[in-house]
Amino acid sequence: MNSATLLHIALSVLSVILSIFVDSLIEWWVHKYPMHRKLPGPFFKFLFRHHVTIHHAKFSGEAYHHHNHKDRETIAFPLWVGPLLILTAISPFWAFSYYIGNNIPVYSSLAVAILYYVCFEGFHQLMHMEDYPVVRWIRKSKWFTWLDTHHEIHHLKAGVNFNLVCPLGDYAMGTLLTASEYALKFKK
Repeated sequence: MNSATLLHIALSVLSVILSIFVDSLIEWWVHKYPMHRKLPGPFFKFLFRHHVTIHHAKFSGEAYHHHNHKDRETIAFPLWVGPLLILTAISPFWAFSYYIGNNIPVYSSLAVAILYYVCFEGFHQLMHMEDYPVVRWIRKSKWFTWLDTHHEIHHLKAGVNFNLVCPLGDYAMGTLLTASEYALKFKK
């Protein structure tokens, strides 16, 4: 393997790792601020209304799972939100790619951002579904059960656990609350 190939591999791996962290921080920020606070501007007002007024009102406490297909509409974002979040996530990698004259960082971050958003929408649907046989194996896995509990705690205590896909943002920003910590603090 020549040095250029090694550089490309290293750049790809580094870009993927950094992109996962950046995507997690963006997810955390968007969820904590525009989705949970009334901010000025139509986009922020839309996010707040969609999330707090509709989603949290529909899926709170004992009503964490939906029981009919109409409820699914209150979980997913409209289609235009995905590209906007993906463009936000790849923008620092695009700038870096432009600076170094190599497209590997932007392509790597684009792949991660698309996968991250698809996981966000898909996992979120699965978390609020009571049962769906085709994907039961995902719901029964330990990692998904942990993420689902992480998200359910957010629905019980809205000031914690803002990440849904990868809780690196919650960990880095001090808003991670595990199930055992939740049980100690709030289930007395």
